[in-house]
Amino acid sequence: MDVYLVDTPGFGDSGGAETDISNGMSIVKSLLGCESIKLTVILSRDELYFNKMGGTILMSQVIANLFTELKPVLPSMSIFFNKFYS
Repeated sequence: MDVYLVDTPGFGDSGGAETDISNGMSIVKSLLGCESIKLTVILSRDELYFNKMGGTILMSQVIANLFTELKPVLPSMSIFFNKFYS
């Protein structure tokens, strides 16, 4: 079994809407060639507290748009939080 770790491009970065569309199309094309996927999302404390979750909301919309039905994907999805201090 081959395993590939992929860091996808960001969305809403300084590249503009054209770059977001191109990145999204490339991600979908790559996913269609996979036998299975494990989606991992990493959220930072700064994103949640200081950015008012703007990036998280956008990322959620992108993920929802990648799949025709999200419910079957949820068991294969992991969410991690970083930069949280005890």
